[in-house]
Amino acid sequence: MTKTGKLFLVEGLDLAGKTSACKNLVVRLQPRPEYRRNAFAEKNTLYLAADDLRRSNGLDGHYLGHAYLAAAALDVALFQPPESVRVQESTIALRSMAHYRARGEHDLADGFARLMARPDFPQVRGAVVLTASLAVRRERLEMRRNEAPDEVAPDDLVVITTPNLFLRMEEILIDEAIRQFGATILDTTDLNKEQVVAALAEAYDEAVQ
Repeated sequence: MTKTGKLFLVEGLDLAGKTSACKNLVVRLQPRPEYRRNAFAEKNTLYLAADDLRRSNGLDGHYLGHAYLAAAALDVALFQPPESVRVQESTIALRSMAHYRARGEHDLADGFARLMARPDFPQVRGAVVLTASLAVRRERLEMRRNEAPDEVAPDDLVVITTPNLFLRMEEILIDEAIRQFGATILDTTDLNKEQVVAALAEAYDEAVQ
């Protein structure tokens, strides 16, 4: 990998508390870092199209995987290092690799793995994977259904419909995040929001200062 700027990565599968934690972390930090979610590039139109298809169930899963693979490759091509530091919430390539590896679609998973192994794949200065128990995730899903039903996609229901698949996806994601980025693991099950942000802030300081 080549050095491409200071990126602090927060990863994890759905309902681990990533988005609220990242937004609160960015507000807390001074000077305030950039913040980006999922895509490295600011205007990755392939990713936006693929994500719309995922949410609408508008494309067979295998073909959707190829759309995400193209989006992830474009993301690397369009990537520009941040001026200072960026909090990056998730990456297309890592989450997609875990998704397809757990489902036995190894051709797609290998494509994402090869992309992450390329020397031009963005390098991160520190990474944390958030996790939580299935029970807590199910509680968070119910809250999301009540408060923001439009944000619930079919894939979000895996934690209820096929929990063993969900856990396998998480195991793959964690293993790869540790191997690829030297990530640490933060279990948010018994932590309140402030405790999660404080732990992320500590990891951020260690990584980018």
